[in-house]
Parts: sequence; structure tokens; C-alpha cells
Amino acid sequence: DNDYVSVSFEEERYTLPESNSDGTDGNVSVCLKLYGKTQRPVTVYVSTAGTAIVDADYYAISNMSILLAPDASPWQEVNEDTQCFDVFARNDDSVENNETFYVRIVGYDDCVDVCSAESAIIIHEDSDAVNISFVDEKVFVNESSTCVDLCVEVFGVVERDVEVIVRSASGSFEAEEGKDFKLTEEVLTFQPGVSSVLCVQQVIVNDVLVEEDVERFQATLTSNDSAVNVTEDKMCISILDDDEVVLCIEEEDLNLEVEEGGFVSVCVSVIHGSCERDVVVTLETEAGTATEDIDFCLQQNNLTFTMDNAAMSQCRRFQTKSDTALEDTEKFYVRLLSSDSSVVIKNAKASIEIIDTNNGVLAYFTEDKLVVYENETAATVCVNVSANSPLERNITLSVQKNCKYDINFLSYDTVIEDLVFSELGTQCAEFEISDNDFVNEKTFFTLSLSTCDSFVTVKNTMSKVHVVVKDDEVAVIGLSVASSNIIEDDEMGNGAVIVACVNLTDGKLNRTIAVTAYTENGTAREQIDYYSDLKFENEKAKFLFSPPGDPYRGKRDLPAVSGDHCFSIHIMADDIMEETETFTVRLYTSEKHGVILYPAIVEIAIIDNDDVSAAFNQTKVSIMEGMNFTFCINYYGMFETSATVNVMSEDGSATGAQDYDDVNQQIILAEGAGPFNQLMGGVVCVALSAHDDDIVEGTHNFSIHLNSSDSCVKINNSVLSICILDNDSIVIEHTEADYAVLEGVMFDLLVRFTGCLERSVQYRATTADITALGSLLGGTDYNSFDRLLTFGSSASQDNIVCDESQSITLEIREDNKLEYVEHLLVTLNSTDTAASIPNPVATVNITDNTTLQASLDRAGYEVVEEAGELEVTVSLTGGSLERPVFVSFTTMNGSAIAGEDYVAVNQPLKFGSTASPLNCVNTVENIAVNVSIIDDPSDEENENFFINLNAASDAGIDLSTSQAEVVIVDDNDDGLEIYFINDTPMVEGRTITLSLEFSHTVSEATCRLEHNSDADEDQTTDCTSGNVVFSGLGRQVAYTVFVSATSAEDGSVAEISRSISAIDRAQCSAHLINEGVLIFPPINLVVVEFELDGHTSDEPPLTATCSLDDVELPSCVSPLFLMDVTEGNHSLTVLVNQPSEGSTCRRIRSFNVDFTVESESDELSSPPEITFTDDTPMVETRDIRVNVSYDRSVSGAVCLLEHGRGNEYIICTSGNADIAGRRNRRFDVTLSVYAITRDGSIGSVSRDIPSLDGPHCGVHLINEGIVVTGNSVTIMFEKDGPNRNSIHEEDTCEIVGNGGPIPCTSPYVVPNLSTGQHTMIIRPVQRTQTADLPDLPLCRRLRSLEFTFDV
Repeated sequence: DNDYVSVSFEEERYTLPESNSDGTDGNVSVCLKLYGKTQRPVTVYVSTAGTAIVDADYYAISNMSILLAPDASPWQEVNEDTQCFDVFARNDDSVENNETFYVRIVGYDDCVDVCSAESAIIIHEDSDAVNISFVDEKVFVNESSTCVDLCVEVFGVVERDVEVIVRSASGSFEAEEGKDFKLTEEVLTFQPGVSSVLCVQQVIVNDVLVEEDVERFQATLTSNDSAVNVTEDKMCISILDDDEVVLCIEEEDLNLEVEEGGFVSVCVSVIHGSCERDVVVTLETEAGTATEDIDFCLQQNNLTFTMDNAAMSQCRRFQTKSDTALEDTEKFYVRLLSSDSSVVIKNAKASIEIIDTNNGVLAYFTEDKLVVYENETAATVCVNVSANSPLERNITLSVQKNCKYDINFLSYDTVIEDLVFSELGTQCAEFEISDNDFVNEKTFFTLSLSTCDSFVTVKNTMSKVHVVVKDDEVAVIGLSVASSNIIEDDEMGNGAVIVACVNLTDGKLNRTIAVTAYTENGTAREQIDYYSDLKFENEKAKFLFSPPGDPYRGKRDLPAVSGDHCFSIHIMADDIMEETETFTVRLYTSEKHGVILYPAIVEIAIIDNDDVSAAFNQTKVSIMEGMNFTFCINYYGMFETSATVNVMSEDGSATGAQDYDDVNQQIILAEGAGPFNQLMGGVVCVALSAHDDDIVEGTHNFSIHLNSSDSCVKINNSVLSICILDNDSIVIEHTEADYAVLEGVMFDLLVRFTGCLERSVQYRATTADITALGSLLGGTDYNSFDRLLTFGSSASQDNIVCDESQSITLEIREDNKLEYVEHLLVTLNSTDTAASIPNPVATVNITDNTTLQASLDRAGYEVVEEAGELEVTVSLTGGSLERPVFVSFTTMNGSAIAGEDYVAVNQPLKFGSTASPLNCVNTVENIAVNVSIIDDPSDEENENFFINLNAASDAGIDLSTSQAEVVIVDDNDDGLEIYFINDTPMVEGRTITLSLEFSHTVSEATCRLEHNSDADEDQTTDCTSGNVVFSGLGRQVAYTVFVSATSAEDGSVAEISRSISAIDRAQCSAHLINEGVLIFPPINLVVVEFELDGHTSDEPPLTATCSLDDVELPSCVSPLFLMDVTEGNHSLTVLVNQPSEGSTCRRIRSFNVDFTVESESDELSSPPEITFTDDTPMVETRDIRVNVSYDRSVSGAVCLLEHGRGNEYIICTSGNADIAGRRNRRFDVTLSVYAITRDGSIGSVSRDIPSLDGPHCGVHLINEGIVVTGNSVTIMFEKDGPNRNSIHEEDTCEIVGNGGPIPCTSPYVVPNLSTGQHTMIIRPVQRTQTADLPDLPLCRRLRSLEFTFDV
């Protein structure tokens, strides 16, 4: 069976949601449709591939079979059928781009013809969202900081860029835009694998101006991304004013004197800064040696500085008091104070001395406190007496010891010594100190100074000395624990217990000493990591160490204990992995002396023994070459500290750094975990990429290993296996789209691939009949084949094969039939996904090599003028015909002129009019043509004209006799006439050969060669036979030949002569070649083809100078294109330039060509018809190929290129021309072909070729372009522009008024069109850049193609 059904996807594009409404993995139903009749089920196979990641974004399908028409059977014929299957997405929580993958038909029955929808595009729509908010709801910043970070945090996983906008504004707050802060509007972009916190720097304006303590403004957070939920969209920023104003007491007021009872002023001024608000400071008095309310008045005065008076000083007055006591000069102070944080005080205190104005004696101790130790046994105290004048009598002063209490708590006073002063000065008194070896409390008592002398005043402030007697004995109390390092819990999970004791280790006690024991957190926290038995006040325990019979024990609210004191500390077990944590046990005592605590601090370390685990979240994954891939590690447990794991890649068949990114790094788990930030298990991901190359290869693999040097981290799923799927392809193509081959040859077609292979790729080459019939179906034109071929059969990882070619031999059979050019197709296809065959078909055109002979029945004709008609027979012989052939029968003037001597004939002769591929004509045909001869009464010489046969347009015709001379014999005889039949002058030899013809039989004839030089003698010879040879002549001499003859019929005599120029090899000139001069009046163009001759040396080549009508031309190279030549007569002169080296021209002879340009005549025959046989305009190159055919023989043809840089011409008489690199890619080009026949008729044809520039993308028609069959139309078009298939991989087609636009590819078939004219528009579609094609060039302009056609 050789029938086919068609299979295609019902839709070209499907949308796959990431998740369904119930949160399950999303799915979409994809349908395959079968068109055509079948009596058996049909199987196709589908697979998925694309940029979306298998198992991460969707669940892969690999070679899944789909059974179409399952109910079909010989008894039940199925016409159409649709079968569907589900494609499932993998739901995750990551915000990512919509990603694309494909469902492709990767295999099918031999009876299936896959339609253009070979693959369906699946759009994987992401539906996840992340929460984004400001890190802080409020933030405070000092004005002098000039900036503050506004930080935004994303909660969730992003696998694509997510943008948010941060803006600042005053809002309803008091800070002013521009004055206090600068407006900010900035876009923050969160990128995959980068920090989850991003910050914007907000500028704060520092104005050095004291203002309100706090001014506020706000920042807002928005996003245009639908995947973003903004949970905290506002932040309040408080600007703390830290500008200062500096005030001081003026320098001259810092030290003042005033008599008792007087006034003094103190002034304050601003020395730096300015104010926008009121600033208040205070001046207040402070006692020194002078006493408040006794020696001076207590005052407190406020001073207010504003913007108006900040530059002025402010003063306040202070009053002193007078008394009758004799005193030293006393001091008090005035202090400058402010509670305003913006105020800085300099020179903050003024000193004021009060000068005493009274008479008398003043007595006082020289010191007010005395500290002594027990072991000193004695101490002294001194008294000073002063007055305004010397003593005139003795005065007595008593020094007394005043005890607060004794052992019975009784107070008493004891006089130590009476001091008698006869003069002013100082005297000292001595007292005893007792000592023992017990630790006692400190002893306190007071020495006082008194007198009964009314003339003596004891200075109140120095009338007592406080004596402290310090004990010099020491007791040592220390702390001990069983172990300072302890494991958190035991094998049963119970927390550990530590016993700590407080001990008296040295010394004797004569009094009770209280020692407090307590714990203090380090990294370990009480009630979370441990707790103790210390449950006294404030969680601290006081332990008493006292001797028996301590008289004070009962006086204090303390427990009566002594000796060693112990307590327990309990470690709290948990399941949290944490660092080794510490806390301390400490001792404290309020005793100021006599006690040393050592050791007073012991640090306890809690060693954690909890475990966590880590594992790859998958064990196998497949990624596409050139893709970025993220693998993740799940970790489990509770973390109070971060942990580390190591990941390292290991090569398999894939090689690190060559096929993928090497991985060797340390990864932190639970980063940021701490005692106050406990983290549960989570996931951490690492990105790597599979390197893209251009080599087709097999699936490679490597692995990533997970381990940890941290003993608390247990590793599960320690190996992740990764397969790298190849995404490369090679381009398999014919080296030629069209082949021309003759019958009867073994012909090699060349197939090549472009790219590189690391493995073999198979493809199939198959022949298909068009007009040529192959052997598969019994044809005899060629041998059919269907071959499976292999590229890169030796390719491997170590042997990469690139850009290979293969030849496929096609045998073309030979026959003896004259037939049309026959065509067959050679089609390439491959089931290997790595094989791309963009142009799978090559056409083989078989040119017939059978030749038939067309000939005239005679080589020459003679006709008497009065006969009136000449019959000429044209024969075709030599084989059979499968097509008609034409031979052109024309006449050409000789000495006879058409219209005067004969009637011109221009007639196509058709042989085999009934011949066709289905009707082979085997008979030989003869066609008779009559040429009319015009009889006139004039007496003239015999005249001749020529009959020409021409079959230039048909290579199957061989003209064995293509021309014959017809001689018209004048029947009005006027006597003997002599004719030169030919003239072959001397060129290489030294001979002249002449051939003569006589109109009568001659009785005698004489030929004389006359030398135009005296160097040689003349030669005379008999030439009655009509033939004569003169030899032994000079090369550089001119000659004249004289012929004289006598008629044997009537005795008439005739003479004739001819001059022969000297022929010199060293003479340089030019001569016309091909058609010589071609004139194209429609475009004012004259083409002259010539060749330079006479120069014997090849190097250097000859050059020439050309002049048209005596005006020198800029170029003189054949073919010479003369443009804009006016109507009229013209003369072209070609003058050879003398070579500068090598063989030179002894003589240079100018060569003249005269021609006439006339307007195109209306009397000419119909112009030749020119047809473009194909048109391959420049797409990736700068070449234009011209292929045209003519409906008749032409004398010459020229191709004209009109473009943005002017016009260009090229000869294209043969109908074929390659114009290489002739135009800029950015210009539109008009290609015109003009052809001229021998009778001067001119035909033309034009075609526009659009510009093909990278930034301008469009389409153009190819091959037949538009083919209308019945009510259907087939449009064949091609994209243009560089990288055209990548830039716009699909176009849209619209028939105006008939639906669309819809996606379309070439060839595009539209059925069921109404009769009439239709307009079609093909629009290229811009492709967007994607992650896998980041550097894709884009079209600057898209150019549509619009055209009309008739149905």
C-alpha cells in the first residue's frame, strides 16, 4: 500500500498552568488529529523538549506512543480521528518566567505524512508569588549621617528577575522635600541566587541648623509585577537633628572677686551655630568653700536664645551675704547648664571668690578625713590657726576622739590632747591604733576640734576629721566545680548536672562575711540552655561565713550557716544543633576589705551533641546543553548555628570546565542562625550551567557529591547524577538545489552537512518522479533509489568530524527519443533529531542528448530570374520525436535585395506537431518552402541571396546544412563579367590565393600582380581556370591584382582589379567580435564588443584608448557600454596604447566603428519574449543569479541593474549570468533584461529584488510564487535577512476579507476560495530574545509583502 494519512497537532500552541485550582500539578490536554481514510490503526510517537527544565518545570514525555483510529479495520474505515494525552507541569513555589517547551512528533508509521505542525509549543505559565516588604517599619537616622539605607526583603524563591519601586516623599509628615531630604525613586531588581535583601540609599540633607529634635518623612514600596505581594508597603524615616549650638561663659567672667554682701554679674554668649527654634540654658549657683544661703544667695536663672538674639550676650547678677565671723576667702561657683541635647557648653563654670572683711582668729583641721591601718599602731592629726593680725595672747584648742559605739553599742568622747597656740601656725596631736590577727570590720571614729575662747572661730567645714581604721587581715573564699566542660545530654537524652561549691580556703574570721553566688549568661541562656538551684532573692544565693558567737548575726536578716556551700546547675537538653555555648558562675561580696574571692569566676562550656542532616533533593536530573541549572540541598533539623557542607563535581562521560561548570565549593546551611534566631531545616541551591557547543554528541553524564567535615551533619542522598542532553544539530543539504545532467551518464549528487559530530547521524535519500519516470514504477529514464546513508561514521569524543560531504550516484538512462527536459526530485529526510534539513529537495533536470538533423535538400540553388519561384525542401532525419521542434527558415540579402530581387521569408517550420511524451513520432518529415523571385527588366549581373536554417533555441537539432546560396541568374545578358569569389590575403605565409568566376565561358584570362614597390618585379600568369596562386611575396608590401578575360561566347572583354594591403605582424589594431555592435534604443544603450590584436607578447596585455565622436571615454574595455547615446550617426575609434615593456607595436593602426542610432521602428516584427526561468536573489550573500529564456534566437542581450548607487550592465546573451558582489545589501534593486534579434526587434522584462539587510526583515516569493489550482491557491515564499529563521521563525498570512491573520509557513495552501481577485498580506513576526538566545539579532523594521491574484 502506498497511500498516506496526515497527522498534525490540533493546536500549534497550548498553555500549561503550573498548578490547578486545588494546588495539584497543572495539566493540559494535547490532541493529535488524523486526516484521511484508513482501514488500520496508525501509531505515532511523541516526546517533549525545550528550555523548560524536565522534572523541575514539567514531567517529561519520551517516545510515548499514540494510537490513532484504534477502531479502524478492513470492515470499518475511519475518515478522521482525534486522540488526546495530558502534559503535566511540576508545581513549585518559585517565581519564574513563563517557559517554553515542545511536544514533538518523533516517529510514525510509514503511511503517515506529518503536516507542518510537527511540534506543538507548550507555554508553561508560572502562578507563584513572593512577599516583599521593608525590612524595618521605622528607622532613625542622625542628620549628620547624610544618608540612610532603605532595605527591602523578599520572602520566597525567585528564579527570574523581580522588580519593585522604592519612592520617598513627605507625605503627611513634617520633614520637607529638598530641605531635609532628597526625593528618591529607584527600581530594585531581585535576581535568582542573589541576596534576598536589597537597599536603596536615601540622601539626608545636613543643614547645620538646630531645629526640632525629630522630623519625619516616609518611603513607599510598590511593584508592577503580578507575582509580587507587597506586605509592608510603608516605612517611616525619623531624622534626628544632631546639629549643635555652642554657648559659653564669657572669658572675663570665669574668675571674679566680690566682697561680702556685694553683687557680681556673669554673661553668656553664642560662639558657634545658629537656631531655628528657642534654645534655653540655665545659670545656677553651686557651693564651693562658701555655703549656700550663708555666704551667698542660691539662684537659678534661665536664658533663652532665639534666631533673633543668638548673636547677643545675656547677663545675670548674683548676690553674696555678709556676717561677723572671721573666715578665709571663700569660693562659690556659677554653672552654665542645659538639658537641650543640641547645646554644647564651653567654659561651663565661673569661679567667684568672697573676700572676708571681719577681724578675729580662725581655727580648723588641716584635713577632714584620715585613713590608717591596724598595724600602724599610732597616727597624728594637725590643727591650723590663722588671723588678719598676729596673736597678742595664747589660745587653747581641744582635740577629742568621738566613738559611735563600743562593743556594748555605747557612745563616748575622749580628749586626746589640748593644743595651746602662742602664735599663728600649725600644731599636731597623736593617738593610738590597736591591732589583731582576725578579719574584722573597719573601725570608724571622729576627731573634733573645739574651744571656749570667744575670740576664736572654729571653721565649720573643717571642724571634724573622720578616721577610718582598716583591718589588714585577709580571708580567701573561692568557687569550685566538678567540670567546666560538659556534654549537653546523655545517651538517654537527659540533660547533664554540674555541682558547684563555695569554700573558705584561707584566713580567720572575727565577723560574718556574706558571699553571693550567681550565674551569668554568655552564649548560653538561663532557663533555655540551663538552670540552677540558686533560688534566693534575684536568683542569687547569699552564703554566710561567720565565727561562732558573732554578736551581729542576730542583728541581720540572714541565715546562720557556715562552712562549704554547694548547689546544682542543670543543663537543659534539646534537639537543636548549636555552637558550644558558655555561661559563668560568679561570686560577689559587698565587703570592701578583708576578703579576696578567688577564683571568683568559673566558665562552664556546654558541648552540643545534637545532629542535623543534609541531602540532595533529587538523585537524577537531565538538563539541556547550554542551559543554566540549579540543584538544591535540603537540610533538616533545628539550627542555632550554621553548618557547612561541601559539594564537588566528578566527571563521567562529561568533562568539567569543558561540558559543564566545575563545582567545588563549601555551602553554608542555615546561614544567619543564632541563639536568638533559631532556624528550621531549609533548602539551599547552587547554580551551574551546561556548556553549549556546536557539536552533535550523545547524552553525557557527570555527578555531584555531597559531604561534610562537620561531625554534627549527617549526609543522605550524597550523589546527584546529571545527564546533559544535546541540543545541537547539523544542517544536511544538497550542495545544489538544481542539477542539470545529460541522458546516459552516471551522475553524482553531492550532499553535505554543516556542523560538527561526535557521533554518527543517519539520513535517507529518496528519488521521486516528476516528469522523468524512474525504474521503481517501471520507467526508463533513470534508476530509482531509496538509500540510508551515514554522516560521521568514525566520529567519537576523540575524533570530531566537521563539515563532511558525500556523493550519491544516480544513473540516468539513455534513449534515442528527442524529448523535453525531464525532472525528478531527490529528497533528504532523517528521523535523527540532530539532523536539520531546511531544504530537503533537489531537482535533477535531465537534458535530452538525442540529436536530429535538419538540412536543406541542396548546398546551393540557382534560379533564373524569370522563373518567379524557387522551391526549397527542409528535411528532419535521425530519430523519433516526443515533442514538436521548430526550425527557423529565413532569407538574407546578398547582392540580391529583398523586395527588389526576391520576396523575403521568415518562417518557423514545425516538425512533429502531434508529438508528445505519450505520442512518439518516428517518421521523417520534409517541409517545402517556396521563395518568390522578382523578375525585372534591368540588365544586371547575376545576384545572390542566402537561405538560413536556425534552431539555436533547440539543442536537439543539428543543422547539417544551415545555409545555402541562391543565385538569381539574370536573363538579360550584357556581356562577360568577372567576379572575385574570395580573397585570402597573406597573413602568416608569403602567398596570395585568388578564386574567380566568369559569367561566360572564356577563351583566355590573364592575372597580373603589380607590386607597389620597386623592390620586386610584377608577376603575370594565366588564370583561365579561375584559380591562381602568387607566391614568394614580401610581408610588408602592398599589391594590386589586375584580371583581364575574353568571352568565348560573344567575344566581349571584361577587366577587374583588387588592392591587397601590406600585412605586418608588428602592426597593432583591433577588430570586432561576437555580434560587434548591439544597439538598444529603448534605454539609449550601445554595446560594442571588440578584441585587440597584432601584439605578439602575452605580458603585459595590450590596452587601448576609446573615443566616441572624438571625445575620449573614461574606459576602453570590451564589452564597452555606451550610455545615453543620442539618435544619429556616430563613430567609435579604438587606438591601441603602445606597451611600455615586452614586445612593442612597430605600427599602430586606429580601428574605427561607425554606427547609427535610430528610434525603434514600428515596422519591425514582434519583439522577442523573455521569461525568468527562476530568480534567486541575494539572501545571505551579495550575489544575483540571472536565468532567462528567449522564445527565439537573439543577437545579443544585456542585463541592467538599477540600485541606490547607480546603474550596472552585464552581457547576458546566453540567458545566464551570475552577478557576484554587485550590490550593497541595503539597496532595493531592479533587474531588467533587454534582448535584440537579428532584425532589430527588442524585448525586455524586469523584476524588483527587495533590499536584504539584517535590520530589515521581510519575505519574498520564490519558485513559481503563486500557483492557483481550481479554487485553491498555493503560496511559496521565503524569509530574508541574516539569521532569518531565528529572527522570525513563523509568519502570519491574511487573505483580506477571508479571515486571518494566522501563523503560516511555506508552502501555504488556502482552499475553497471564491472566484475573483484576492489580496494576500504576509507579515513577518518578530521573535523575542530568550535566556537560551540572549544575543539574538532583532529586526529594526519588519516589511510585509502584499500582492493580488485571481481565482
